[in-house]
Amino acid sequence: MTDDTPPPLPPPPVRRTRSPAMSDRRSPIVYDPETDSMYVSVRGSVGVDSRVDDARDLVIDLDELGRPVGYDIQFASRHPDVIVEALQALRHALDDRDRKTA
Repeated sequence: MTDDTPPPLPPPPVRRTRSPAMSDRRSPIVYDPETDSMYVSVRGSVGVDSRVDDARDLVIDLDELGRPVGYDIQFASRHPDVIVEALQALRHALDDRDRKTA
């Protein structure tokens, strides 16, 4: 007997959307409830590359040295572990900045 069931489809790719609520960059953390999207800006530098993690609905923007610049989290309410990771990266970046200015 053979199983004719097709294999499951892969998850859809992460979609990077920016609604007007996401354009407010005064805070390092921006959440848009309409799209359940969160962006955590870790450093003030510009992202030149990105790493996509489709399984976690995550895109990590990277600077020229490969350090995280920001975490773009889609379906954020489904991924509290990713939010914690992003906030830890933000705290680490702030601690580094404070050490350099002290």
